[in-house]
Amino acid sequence: MKKLQIVKKYVNVTDVKVLTNIRFYTVAGIAQYLSNFIRYNERTSEASIDIYGVDIMLPGEEQNLRTTEIASMKHFHLLARTIAYPSLKDVVHTAKSLDDVRTAYASVTDAYYEAIEKVRPDVILVNGTFFLPWCLLQAALRYGKARIVLHYHGVLTKEVEHWKEEDAKQLFHKMEREFDRPEVSYVFPSRHAKRTVEREVYNHPVRRSIVLPNPVSKSFFRAPKRRKNPVIGMVSRWTKVKNPSFLISLARYSKKTDSGYEIHAITDIKPHMPDYRKVLSLITLFSPVENHRLPAFYRNLGVLILPSHFETYGNVAQEALATGVPVLVSSKAGVAETLKNVGLSDWVIDFSSPEKVLEKVEEVIDAGVPEKSLKRLRADYTNETIYSKYARFLRDEQ
Repeated sequence: MKKLQIVKKYVNVTDVKVLTNIRFYTVAGIAQYLSNFIRYNERTSEASIDIYGVDIMLPGEEQNLRTTEIASMKHFHLLARTIAYPSLKDVVHTAKSLDDVRTAYASVTDAYYEAIEKVRPDVILVNGTFFLPWCLLQAALRYGKARIVLHYHGVLTKEVEHWKEEDAKQLFHKMEREFDRPEVSYVFPSRHAKRTVEREVYNHPVRRSIVLPNPVSKSFFRAPKRRKNPVIGMVSRWTKVKNPSFLISLARYSKKTDSGYEIHAITDIKPHMPDYRKVLSLITLFSPVENHRLPAFYRNLGVLILPSHFETYGNVAQEALATGVPVLVSSKAGVAETLKNVGLSDWVIDFSSPEKVLEKVEEVIDAGVPEKSLKRLRADYTNETIYSKYARFLRDEQ
């Protein structure tokens, strides 16, 4: 286990010090949200937050560190640690209790605690509910001297809902319930996410919380005008909760009826995964790309679909909409609330019938995105609007 690597020294004295978990992944909503907030915090004249990001990496992941950009930042400091921790799949299949998981990841929790002791933050921001955020929570509770904020980027219970391994599902459910603590404040990206946590995870109302939609960068509004191509797109992880099986059904139906539509997907499906060859024969696949390259993908679409069984939000639908591309989203996605707020309620649909979805696809491609909806999206959902509220919540000014 390597010693804590401090990529940037602490040089600023500000009103609030926030320590958080961070990962530099190409396609990950949490990483994107936090990276954009860090950049916002750098350029705002109201900056009074120093952010300390703790990146716990596996051996070989060090190349993901963005040290060039970080070096020029005044209010962000990266603490990197390399630990050969076991895979969660192995741990879950051998653990008989949550204490066994705690023991397996003790080195990770200790690393987070060491970073907390070094920084002595005012706020510990826990991003997500997976096992690394869970380890940070353990360290934060051990420290006991900082306000804890949990940003509910994903509901772990819903992520594993379709798993066949009942013991593993129950273990993850217990892990998520440990985030239910009176000393924790919560950020939810949608009312849908908050209600789901209250009803299906904690079984009681969450009081110390804020509902704050995920923002969309203004750069998406500057994308070249979209083309009305007969292309249906999807950007998603290839996992059951995202409902990729519908994309396969839609592609099959489109091919069978000779509809003339192509299906394009940016996803992380790999050759060893089930259905890969079938998917490859029906869908044009693209590898995950950096967020700033997504507008080029969006503007070649006729429509983007988000058929997920559950999404706390669903950033890609909002991004595509900002570029002028129609979107069709599931009512189980938090971003459906945003569509309703900008006057696009009829774009929130049911994804049970490929035939009906294809009919709706043709309708929205012909209609295009109403200008008044784009104006409302830009006024209420960009980084500056959302992140200013987020910063106030972290500073406990609500």
